[in-house]
Amino acid sequence: MKYAEKLSRSKGVALLIILLVIAAITVVGLGFIVRGDTELACGKNMTVRANMDYLAESGLEHAKGLILNPQDVSTEYFTGATAQQLVSGNDYYDVSVTKLSEYNWQILSSAYRKVAGVTVAQSSLTAQLRLNPCIVYWQSVQSDIPSVVVIGGDAYFGDSVINYGSINGDVYSTKTIISLLLGHIQGQLYPNVTQAPVSTPGILPANYSSVYYIGSNSYSVGQLSASYNGLTLSPSSSNPGGVYYCNSALSLKGLVSINGTLVVNGDLTIQGGGNVTIQAVKNFPALIVSGKITIQSAGCTLAATGYTQVGSYIDVGSKAGNSITINGALYILNGGIQNTLLTNGVTVTGMPEKASLAIWSSGENLVRWSPAAGAFYKSIVRNP
Repeated sequence: MKYAEKLSRSKGVALLIILLVIAAITVVGLGFIVRGDTELACGKNMTVRANMDYLAESGLEHAKGLILNPQDVSTEYFTGATAQQLVSGNDYYDVSVTKLSEYNWQILSSAYRKVAGVTVAQSSLTAQLRLNPCIVYWQSVQSDIPSVVVIGGDAYFGDSVINYGSINGDVYSTKTIISLLLGHIQGQLYPNVTQAPVSTPGILPANYSSVYYIGSNSYSVGQLSASYNGLTLSPSSSNPGGVYYCNSALSLKGLVSINGTLVVNGDLTIQGGGNVTIQAVKNFPALIVSGKITIQSAGCTLAATGYTQVGSYIDVGSKAGNSITINGALYILNGGIQNTLLTNGVTVTGMPEKASLAIWSSGENLVRWSPAAGAFYKSIVRNP
C-alpha cells in the first residue's frame, strides 16, 4: 500500500514537471513570436520610412527640374505643388519653392502616406538650391568691359577680356581674364576653357520674320517700318507672343513701349529723346538685333526684360544721360560694349526665369533654352 502511494506521488510530480516545462516552452515560444512580430513591424516601418525619404527626395528633384526649366510652368517660375504622386496609391508629396535671389532657391518637400484620410507616415526635407553656372552675359570677341558696365551674374567671353567694370559672378574665357583699375570680379575665374558652359539659343531674325509657332498653331508676325516717333505695341489674339519684325535698320524716337518681342534685321538706333521699354512675353525673347545698337541723342534709354541678343556691338554714345538696362540675359555675338562717355552705363541683371525660351521652329518641334547650365544643392536638411 505504501509502495502504491509512493508511485502515485512520483507520477504526480512528473506530470507537474512536464506541465511546467510545457508552460516554459510556451512562454518562450510566445516571446519569440512577439519578438518576431515586433521585428517584422519594425522592418515594415523602416521600409515605409525609407519610401517616404525617397519620395521626399523625388520632390526635391521635381522642383529642381522645373526651376531649371521654367518654360514648363504657366507662372513666371515654379512655386510648388501639392498631392503629387510618382505612382498611384496612398503615397503623396507636397513641394513648396521660395525664391531667395535670382540664383538661390529654398525647396521644402514633404512626403506622406494617407490611409482612410489619415496621415500614417511622413518625411520632410528642406534644401537650398543654387543655379550654377548661369551665363547672363555672353561676348564672343575681344572687347574690354568699360568701367560703367555692371553684370549681375556669370559671364562668358569667347576671347581674352580686360575688365574695368563690375562682374558679380564667375567669369569664363577661352583665353586670359584681366581685371584692372576699378574692375571688380566677385566670383571665380575660369580662363582657357575649351567651350562655353552653355550654348546660345541659335536665334536668327529670319526665325521671326513672318510666322512663328506655339505648338501646332502658327501666328503672324507684326511688320514694322524703318522709323517711329513714339510707339506702343502689345500682344493680340492673332499675335499672342507680341512679335514685331523690321526688315531694315530701325530708328526709334520718343516714348516706345513694347509688350512682346522686337526683332530688327539691321541696326537699332535710339535718338531724339527716345526711351524704349521692352517686356517679353513668357518664353519669348525680348530683343533680337542682327546689327548694332546705338544710342545717339542725350538722355535716351533702353530697358529690356527678357533674353536680348545683339549681332554686332552696343554703343551707348557720347551724350550724357544715356543708359541700357537688361533684366534677363544679354548675348553679344560678334562684338562688345563701346562707351565714349564714362557716365553712361550698361547694367545686366541676371534673371534666368525671364531669359528662358521655348522656341517652336515648326509644328511640334520645340527647343527649350535657358542661361542656367546646371544647379546644385548647397544643403539638404531633414526636418524633425
